[in-house]
Amino acid sequence: MDVTHEVAFASVGTPGVAESPMLPTEMHGDPDEASNYWSQQNFQDCGLMAVATVVGLSTGKAPTEQEIVAVASNLKSPGSDRPIYTPPNPNDPNSDNGTDSDDQVLLLKHYGVNATATDDDLAAQTGLATGIPALITYLDSGRRLIAGVNSETIWAEDGSHTDDDHSVVVSGVDPEAGIVYLSDSGSEDGDGEQVPIDVFEKAWAPGAHDLIVAG
Repeated sequence: MDVTHEVAFASVGTPGVAESPMLPTEMHGDPDEASNYWSQQNFQDCGLMAVATVVGLSTGKAPTEQEIVAVASNLKSPGSDRPIYTPPNPNDPNSDNGTDSDDQVLLLKHYGVNATATDDDLAAQTGLATGIPALITYLDSGRRLIAGVNSETIWAEDGSHTDDDHSVVVSGVDPEAGIVYLSDSGSEDGDGEQVPIDVFEKAWAPGAHDLIVAG
């Protein structure tokens, strides 16, 4: 996941619901709790902002965007000599860069939050499943979740729908209503954003169900 998407200024609707008869039928997670730590991003730093929300959920205090940008600017990206994030600089085409799952895991650990990245290919190695049923299991056990998704699909926008280009916190799943609840820093309406399960699945699939499990 290399997330670089700009901020969106339109909310996603909930046109219909997805039937999920094999899943439990009550709310899993607590979207209202996540709302306490949501902020809209000002840069292409959705990965940092997702980390900030998870830090808030895990410790009771979320870093501000300015604070987490400063930290990420001084931490080396795993396996690289570059920082996790370089603030916007008109003279540097590589600035305001996206972050991948390894960057986000390192940043979470900097704040004292244990986390592991997994996906369809890594699940056997990490021992951490991914997919909708796994989200429910993690939420029921109090884990905090960051998913790598396709932003155009989430926001019902034109453009490429095959890229894993955006990070969101999954704060709840209601299988009976067919809704996934997100804390999405990329949308002005991203606080408690509601996405039909089938739409979320389409957005999540391009990145092989990329998932960070924290806590």
